[in-house]
Amino acid sequence: MRKQFVAAVRFSCAYNLDDKNQLVDMLREYVHTVKLICESSCEKTNSIEIKDKARDQEIASLGTVLQCILDCNLQSADMLDKEIKYRILELKAIKGN
Repeated sequence: MRKQFVAAVRFSCAYNLDDKNQLVDMLREYVHTVKLICESSCEKTNSIEIKDKARDQEIASLGTVLQCILDCNLQSADMLDKEIKYRILELKAIKGN
């Protein structure tokens, strides 16, 4: 299910089905969902390895969203790409804790 948002945005871009704001909103929802999943996984354990794995998965998902934003030329429609880059830096900074 996690990859469906990005696939839906790519499909919509390819066929010009939605405006850019709707597509960015879909990606924003996905980014929020991925963050909640990571935070939930980290709260459930004291294991640094499991927390790092959850953070790595969120970083990978965010990277996929960034690539989708670039591929679909959505970077000017919203500040989402900057928010994602900041979140990635934040996750990398807390890895190992």
